[in-house]
Amino acid sequence: HNYYLNILFSNSTFHERISIVDVSNNGFTGSIPDELFHSRELETFVVGQNCFSGTISNSVCNAAALSTLDISGLTSGSNCVTHFHIFGLDFYTSSAVGGSIPECLFSMERLNVFSAAGNGLRSKLGEVPQSSLLSNISLSYNRLYGTIPESLMNKSDVHYFIGFVI
Repeated sequence: HNYYLNILFSNSTFHERISIVDVSNNGFTGSIPDELFHSRELETFVVGQNCFSGTISNSVCNAAALSTLDISGLTSGSNCVTHFHIFGLDFYTSSAVGGSIPECLFSMERLNVFSAAGNGLRSKLGEVPQSSLLSNISLSYNRLYGTIPESLMNKSDVHYFIGFVI
């Protein structure tokens, strides 16, 4: 399935002009292609409820115009779970997203909405510059650790923050 995403964004003139990518609630597999973030015009990127695997690349921070990033439930698509029945036992497997939240995300100048809920990411939260437009953050159902950075706690324009930090 990821083959189609790669073909779509392999044409450099096409993907450089794209401003909205919403391929949520499909059955895409593999990793998210780095080429998606080479567009100078990309403002909205929504890919949740698919069957992606791998890590979230730092290349996401190349999309300087990005204002909405929703990567929630990258492995929660309805067809992500594979059922095996071996020797009378039932086994279930699914793709997995690993790694951490790229620190550069928290300092993206135009990012306003960031949702990465339901991915099981193991990460600390990065510092958020006071000049950041980030005001809607959803990070529940991950494996976050450490403390919530003071720069985020002191940000007066955060309207929505859901997360679990252990």
